[in-house]
Order: sequence, then C-alpha cells, then structure tokens
Amino acid sequence: MKTIIAQQIIFSMAVLPIVLATGCKTVVRENIISSVNTGLGVTVAENPKTELYEVKVGYIRSQFYSVPTGKNVQDESTDKSNLSNAADVTPEIVSGIRIVSDARHLFLGTSIAENFAVGKVAVNSSAAMAMYIATATNTNIADAAGQAAKEINKATSRAIIANDMKIDEIISYATDPENQEKLKADKVQELVKDTPLASYAEDIKKMSPQDFRKKLQRIWEPFVEKLHRNIPQK
Repeated sequence: MKTIIAQQIIFSMAVLPIVLATGCKTVVRENIISSVNTGLGVTVAENPKTELYEVKVGYIRSQFYSVPTGKNVQDESTDKSNLSNAADVTPEIVSGIRIVSDARHLFLGTSIAENFAVGKVAVNSSAAMAMYIATATNTNIADAAGQAAKEINKATSRAIIANDMKIDEIISYATDPENQEKLKADKVQELVKDTPLASYAEDIKKMSPQDFRKKLQRIWEPFVEKLHRNIPQK
C-alpha cells in the first residue's frame, strides 16, 4: 500500500508541470489603479459607568478602483492585430460621494467630497458636471465650473464629429473601388507607413472595410490622425 501511494504522488508531481505549462493564457491589460481611504468624526466623552474618557471614531471607509484600459501587455492569441497601446480606451465610470457634518452632528464639523470619473464620455457627462459643481465652495466657482463644462462638451462633440469624418475618409481611400467588400493592399500599406500599425499591415489587408472601421473606432482610435495624414493629397 505504501509503495502504491508513493508511486501515485510521484506521478502527480510529474504531471503537474505539464498541466501548468499547457494552461490557457488570457489577454493581460494595464489598469488604472486608484485607492481612497477616508476617516471622519472623532468624539471624546466621559463614560458614565466607568467615569473614564473615551474616544470614538466614526465612518472609516476604504475604496479601491481597478479600471481596465485598452492597452495590452500580453496576448498569446495568433491574431496580433488585437494588440494595442491605447491606454486612453477605458470603460465609462462616474463615482462620487459627499459627506457633511457640523455642530448638530458632532462637535467637530467636517466636509468630505470624492469625485472620480474615467472615460471621455463620463468625464464630460451631465452626472460628472453636477458632481463637480456640487463640491464648489461658492456660487462663483460653481458658475465658472458649469460654463467650463459646457465648453468642454462642445469641444468634445466637435472632436468626435471630426474624428468620424477622418475615419470615413480613411475607409473611402482604402476600399477597393471594384469590390466594396475589400481593402486595397497598396492603399493600406500607404496608410499605415510610419505608424504603430505598420507591423499589422498584413492583418489589416485581410479585413473587410467594416471590420477596419470598427478597429479605428475602438482600440485603434489613437492612430486615426496619423493614418489620415498619410492619405495622399489630391
């Protein structure tokens, strides 16, 4: 019996590295990390039973954010066109908390505000705007913040429209006029030269115009300006 058990253990130890070596690897992304620790409220009072002074602390809070980005740091798939350096591509997140205490609640008045937003849409959203204005210390600052947020929204809208127009021109230039479902290899090569996408040229040539557009609207959005500049001037 001892011999059998020993043989089983040795066999298991031999198989384990093989299992680990053949395990599946997933795409690893870089994350935006943020940690918040908050403490609020300190009271000193005499305990009538013990006649000793006691210190009480209320509201201790810890919060942790881990937001994935579009930047790949590892990808074991065969399709290397999925690799991206687009760290600015993130989920849209708006988070906030506001706590105010004064003499009616504690002998020590305290105000705490936390505002957190990630993503182009989230940062310029109405929710984020209201959150930031709510933490203004006076009406003048609130008015200025509101006006600035409106201007940012206008500028963001103009930038989105301009970016979409550039993508339309890129796709129009790269599409084969004789077959609207294919990209022309020579034009793709012209577009990606001297850009980070040059190493993915062969993969892009095999894409449909629709798939190429989706890439440019998402993980390759940071390269749109560079590709657009490579369109030959008429």
